[in-house]
Amino acid sequence: MKKSLALSFMFLEVCGPGVRIEAGGMLEDVDVEGVDLTEDTRVRVLNQDLLLKEGTPALFYIQVEIKTDFLYRGTIVEDTVFTIRGHELTVDADNVVWFYESGNLKYTTAISKPTVFQVQGKEVLYAWLAEDAVIMIQGKPIKVPADKSISFYGNGVVKECGFLKKDTAFRIQNQMVLFTSYRTLASGITFYDNGNVIYGSLAEDTAFTIKGNKVWLKGRNTVRFYKSGALADGRLVENTVFDIQNKQILFKAGKGLYVEFSESGVLQKGFLGESTELIYNDQLITITESSYVEFNGQGTLVSFNTDTY
Repeated sequence: MKKSLALSFMFLEVCGPGVRIEAGGMLEDVDVEGVDLTEDTRVRVLNQDLLLKEGTPALFYIQVEIKTDFLYRGTIVEDTVFTIRGHELTVDADNVVWFYESGNLKYTTAISKPTVFQVQGKEVLYAWLAEDAVIMIQGKPIKVPADKSISFYGNGVVKECGFLKKDTAFRIQNQMVLFTSYRTLASGITFYDNGNVIYGSLAEDTAFTIKGNKVWLKGRNTVRFYKSGALADGRLVENTVFDIQNKQILFKAGKGLYVEFSESGVLQKGFLGESTELIYNDQLITITESSYVEFNGQGTLVSFNTDTY
């Protein structure tokens, strides 16, 4: 039996017989109220009727100031066509759909056929590519392979594009850095909303300048950056000396041994390459080789662990 559910300003008035109220809550900073549907239930969102599936939860906005429709999330019973910026998008039956307060479709878990969108015209924030696509990143065309997800910020800048189709260089501050297309679990690449790289996997051993000194990081390993483009962390190619506490301290290179930097370029975390005397709590102590040490932004030792490697 199908049931019609007329949405109104006060949520408690729309439930009616046969709809059990569950606890409300906060989802993505939106006040919503949840119900379990005991039968297939029809709701109207904007100018479209949706049939929601029996035995699934449905969530509704409860802010009284919203003057359109209230459905937040539901599971559809039948294949349903949505129109998004002039594009028809068919969502398969038995899949979940989410909506903005305006009633516009926000997110869905599956579509029934490949659908073309103008992805950098701000229409799509997240999608799964049905074919290889050329996307503008940092002002140049980048090829992204099919069967991978791609997401965008609201300003149209690429947020994440999974694996690259081929090794590709992106600008990091004043240098071009080559990132790998080699498909390991760690080789996806993501970006800040200003277009700068957040993290990716280096295609080759690469030198970065830290406080005037060249620091070589290992290729085929993940590297991470601050929004400014400053280096945040990476794996050393070889044991490397850094200036801390007015002395040169050797840090160890090796698989899984990463060094981390402050945005100003001060080394903050890493593994000692040899036994080293350091000031800790105003006392000079000797810390053994391979110990994991952590400094603050001023070079003060704040913690260490001798049982890490």
